[in-house]
Amino acid sequence: MATVGVKAVDVIDFFPDVGDDLSKITWGHAINDKDLLQSSIDNATIMMLEADVSPGRLIGQSPDDPHIPIMAHPPYETSNLSLEMWIDEVIKANENGKNKGAKLDFKSLSIVKYSLEY
Repeated sequence: MATVGVKAVDVIDFFPDVGDDLSKITWGHAINDKDLLQSSIDNATIMMLEADVSPGRLIGQSPDDPHIPIMAHPPYETSNLSLEMWIDEVIKANENGKNKGAKLDFKSLSIVKYSLEY
């Protein structure tokens, strides 16, 4: 398992346009598929991306494949986006100067540990 070093950034420093009024931070909710993720990244008015992490499979995977962390809200158990893919896209967006914060809503305790190892 790789270890990633992350320096904590103050919200006001990350989103300087809000000044001291954190209520000005705008959210995109249930960003659980590729198209919605890309459009939310491209939308300059969306600052925070909220998504749901559930155990499941990517569309097209065999029912025999093990569950992995996917971006889906129960009762859905398939998605076109895994947690790994989602995080990679958000990191890439930030590296390209698009300040996007992330909030992950883990829908199953069983997937949290696996997500940290994944």
